[in-house]
Amino acid sequence: MEQLQEDLMAAGEELPRFGADGDYGSETVEAVKAFQARHNLTVDGIAGPNTMKKLKEVIKDMTQQKPNESHKEAWEWAQEKGLLNGKDPRKPITREQMSTVMMRLYKKLK
Repeated sequence: MEQLQEDLMAAGEELPRFGADGDYGSETVEAVKAFQARHNLTVDGIAGPNTMKKLKEVIKDMTQQKPNESHKEAWEWAQEKGLLNGKDPRKPITREQMSTVMMRLYKKLK
């Protein structure tokens, strides 16, 4: 169970209260539902075979560090404009990293 929760968080889902506590409680159900909705799966909160397969794909894609095809154009544009550094396209962004992106954008717009 903890691995599922860790994988969900690595894929960008939030488990802010309990994290990877090994309990398939309401927070985990909501994280699974959010993941399912984001990836056009049946939204039922159950980490069944289709959800687990997609979660493994997402985690694998993240380790390959290539942008998802649906985001590739925007990722390349942001790199070209100097807004992003070109590293880790599939990892979550921190608030401090977001602040840097916003500052770079602000300076370009001035």
